[in-house]
Order: sequence, then C-alpha cells, then structure tokens
Amino acid sequence: MNSEKIKTISEIIKNVVEVLALIVAGLWAYAQFQETESPSLELRSFSESRLSWFGVANPKYCGGQFGVSIRNIGKKSFEIKSAILRVWLVDQHSFDQEISYINPKDFRTEKPFFEKQFSDVDELALLTHFPPGVEAAFDFTFNFSPDKRNKRIALFSFFGSGSGLEIHQSRWGYLCDIPAQ
Repeated sequence: MNSEKIKTISEIIKNVVEVLALIVAGLWAYAQFQETESPSLELRSFSESRLSWFGVANPKYCGGQFGVSIRNIGKKSFEIKSAILRVWLVDQHSFDQEISYINPKDFRTEKPFFEKQFSDVDELALLTHFPPGVEAAFDFTFNFSPDKRNKRIALFSFFGSGSGLEIHQSRWGYLCDIPAQ
C-alpha cells in the first residue's frame, strides 16, 4: 500500500470517529438535560393559607379571615385562571367519643354552607399570571353568627387551577375561636 492510500483511509477513519464522538456527546448532553435541567422547568408553586378569628362591633357575631397566598418558585410562568372557595360547618357533637379523629376531608361529604366560584381577576387577585418569583395573596373575610349552645367546626377550602397546575389550600378551626386578650 502506498502512503497516499493509507493517508486517505486514516482520514476516513478519523472523520467517522469524529462524527461518532459528536453523536455520543449529543446523546450525553440530552441525557444530562433530562436529568438535571428538565425537572426544574416543570411548573412549581408554593402555596400556604392561614385562618384567624376576630371580634366585631356586634357581640352576637364574629369575623373569620381565611388567607391564601401563592408563589411561583419555578423557572417557568403559570397562570391561575379559576378558583372555588368553599366553607363547611360541622357540629362538634358529631364527634361523640372520648377521642375522635377529626378528618377535614370527611367534612366535604356534605354540601358546603358557602361556595363561590371566581373567574375574573377583578374579583380575586389570585387569578393572575405568575412569572418566576412572583407572589400574590388574598384574604377572604366572613361574618359568622355562632350558636353559643353548640360549638361548630369550620373548614375553609380554596381550589385554584390553570396552566396545568392545581392549587389546594384548606384550614379548619372552631367557629369564632377568638383568643383571649
């Protein structure tokens, strides 16, 4: 074999190896992206809620405030387009044993005492666009007329959805459980 033929064959082998190396590097880069970066591009939110009770001018009533906040902790924007707020009231005497497990999910088997659907940002500030790092909060405020003879439990639930994301927050407490001052 002459040196010219050997040079041509080695050049072909070098080109094939380079192409294979590029393919392997591309596959490796894609696999790394799928394992490390891709999960961080999923929709990620953080939400929390709080419930508080307060006195009002008329002692026959009390105020209740259920607050919800939503924050985008991901790298991708999302929107909350609709929400439902529900409130259930359950008589305490439903728990007639010495020790009763109170499961708020059991409250939801009955029709809520209050239910409101929101689909307009003018009604609810939580219905908005959430770029990365943005947070929105809203306090739902109610007046209650408690039955003094029968202590009731109130369950507040917020369901928000949109952009492939669902938010659920709930809190429960004894109706008009105002801390002593």
